[in-house]
Amino acid sequence: MFLRTARKGRRSWPFGRLSSRRAAALLALAIGAAPVPLAAQSPPAQPLAHPARDVDVTYRLAGGRKDVTERMRWLASAERQRLDPTEGLFVVIDYKAGRMQTVRLADKLVLDMPAPPQNQGGYARRGQATVAGLACTEWEATATDGRRTVACITDDGVMLRAQAGGRTLFEAVTVSYAPQDPALFAAPPGFAVRRADGAP
Repeated sequence: MFLRTARKGRRSWPFGRLSSRRAAALLALAIGAAPVPLAAQSPPAQPLAHPARDVDVTYRLAGGRKDVTERMRWLASAERQRLDPTEGLFVVIDYKAGRMQTVRLADKLVLDMPAPPQNQGGYARRGQATVAGLACTEWEATATDGRRTVACITDDGVMLRAQAGGRTLFEAVTVSYAPQDPALFAAPPGFAVRRADGAP
């Protein structure tokens, strides 16, 4: 479904300040379910691709010796996601354009690249759970590398928990449904943009 993790020990620039485990969890949040329309049936055969409305979620990530938190915000009208993995850096994914931007505030620099590929495999419903006070359905999916992941996703498309290899990658601790400011989903004016894929 959404786990195409970074290779152990390899840290490419967008997530260069993060541990490989935190980078993996960040990619898990970013990639999500493939945007395939749901069939007209009940119950649904797969989760929604993205949240159906604006939302602000704080996650607790398993981080070795201590847990860390990360924030995810979703702007439904523009189909944009913002991830705040560490101080001084944030990531914006534009699903309509298929682009991802890593913004480094201290350097006033933006690295623009293709968005992570989304999973095109199938899903299996595994049960129900409650996370952060919200009901969610547990979906099991197999990534392109054969890795199996179980994600608990609400009926309106908010991912509340992801587990793989017998451990929890991240879990929501707070969820707030509220309108999001579109300005938060773009690089600040005046930042230099570097295209990582060689595009002009």
